[in-house]
Parts: sequence; C-alpha cells; structure tokens
Amino acid sequence: MCVLWALTIVGAPCVLGRLVWCVFQSGDPLQTTSYLEFFAGKKAITRSMRRCGRAVLSFERDDDEHSQDFCSDVGFAYALRCVLSLEDGGGFGVTFKATQAARAWLQGVQRAALLR
Repeated sequence: MCVLWALTIVGAPCVLGRLVWCVFQSGDPLQTTSYLEFFAGKKAITRSMRRCGRAVLSFERDDDEHSQDFCSDVGFAYALRCVLSLEDGGGFGVTFKATQAARAWLQGVQRAALLR
C-alpha cells in the first residue's frame, strides 16, 4: 500500500500507520453515503433518511460495543471510515444526549470536513 510506505518514509508514528490500515482495510469505496447518524439510539434520523431513498449509516455503541465505541482503537477507526464515506454534500448528525467528549470530537470532525 503506497500510503503506508509514504508514511514510513516521512517518519510518521507507527500508530498513524495502524490507523490508516484499519480505515482502508475494508476495501469499500469511499464517498458512498449520504448521511451519517452518530449516537443513533433509536435511529429515527436513519430510518427517515432511508425512507427517502438515501444511503445512510448509523453509529451506535449499543449496536456493537467493539466496533462502534469510538473511544476504542477499532471504534475510532470505524468512525473515521464512516466520516470518510460521506459523499460531497453529505451530512451527519449527533443525538443531543451524547457526552460532552463525544460532542467535542464530532465538532473537530465537522471542522476537518469543512477544510476538505
């Protein structure tokens, strides 16, 4: 993988290489999702968007404590992968009951997406 080789050449930390590997190992094409719902709970937004025919992902720790807990390595990589899967003009939402740390993380993701 060229990206991992380039990271090695520039002296990036090993943890960054691991993160990149986790994100891209699924092999699914990027930018195929219209909307992403974090801390989805009952998935009201996800269901509504799907009824409109949109490609939607939900991210809810209660659905899978291993891959959908963004405080874990695997969960963080999966959350990043979900954000990267958003098509141009796609959006995401956060349930208001999300923790303060989760909100801060998502605000950082939103800022990064605007710079993209």
